Amino acid sequence: MGPCNVSYPWTCNATAPVNNLTYRLELTPSTTSDKIQCYQNAFDKDGFATGSTLITVDASSGCPSSCNPTWEVSCKDSAQSEFCALKSDGCPVVCGQGQQSCYGYAYDQDGSRTGQIVTCVDAAASCSCNAKWEDTCTVGSASYCASKLTGCPLECATNERICYSPVFDPVTKTPDWSQPDNQSCHPVSSPCPCNSLYQDTCIDGLDTFCQTRAQ
Repeated sequence: MGPCNVSYPWTCNATAPVNNLTYRLELTPSTTSDKIQCYQNAFDKDGFATGSTLITVDASSGCPSSCNPTWEVSCKDSAQSEFCALKSDGCPVVCGQGQQSCYGYAYDQDGSRTGQIVTCVDAAASCSCNAKWEDTCTVGSASYCASKLTGCPLECATNERICYSPVFDPVTKTPDWSQPDNQSCHPVSSPCPCNSLYQDTCIDGLDTFCQTRAQ
């Protein structure tokens, strides 16, 4: 943003930008004027930002929000400074003093992720998972959330490994690739077992693999 135009009979009183997208600039009137000019964010007819524009208002009312009333809403950050957000997005969640932000996912009715969400919890509390759609998984002393469609990965012993096996459709007797694989722990010294109902164990040199049985 450039300096004030000194040709106007006003003095400049600008606040620092809240972020690189929004700002508020007020021109303080001199004793010879009862008007002030204020910057407001500008958009084209399709809602795309085009920069800023000057509006003139009564000095007694002061500058309005720099947010465009058609396309934006005025929001406050944790320091109560103003910033603008698109109406389609709304104001982000701003946690208060003594709180922490928890980042998670929103889900549709089928359990598919639709986007991220932010919630506020006490600073001494832990962020929780979505009980309907997520499992709480642990790795050592840390925890995280995983979709119930995939579940938490197994934690095998140091002398074991995780073996994966596809889920089979009992009618077609073929793998159902829409389902997550079954997981199990087995000794690292032995090959992963095959599904004895639907697979044959095959050997190719030193390698052992599972082959879906022909129906």
